[in-house]
Amino acid sequence: LFTLGLPQLPASVLGLATPPKESPAVRLTLRHDFEVQGTNTVQIVYEETSGELVGSSLFTSLPRLDFPSLPDVLKPPRFLRSAKFDVTFMDSMMRITRGDRGELRIYLKDYGMEPPPSGLQEEEY
Repeated sequence: LFTLGLPQLPASVLGLATPPKESPAVRLTLRHDFEVQGTNTVQIVYEETSGELVGSSLFTSLPRLDFPSLPDVLKPPRFLRSAKFDVTFMDSMMRITRGDRGELRIYLKDYGMEPPPSGLQEEEY
């Protein structure tokens, strides 16, 4: 998940006494297929991207935008869209991995703008 924050306008420009409480942003989601290899290695292959506006009640009725996918004959070969990484730590809320290009990746469970569902045991979410 990659979230790109939009710049905040000063309250004086908006004619407000206090700055807005909502923080609009764009959330891009990259969908991958994956395959577990061995005990702690995962290979992912990029498939598609979607985007949505978040962080404001103005956006709740807007649909998620799925970016067009290339036809299979025009897609780069699978090996150019793939990466392998080793999982070094994982629990119900976080996963830390080391990629095949040496990068460190930290993934957090995303509940969007909402808190985690109540009533669930930690192992369930």
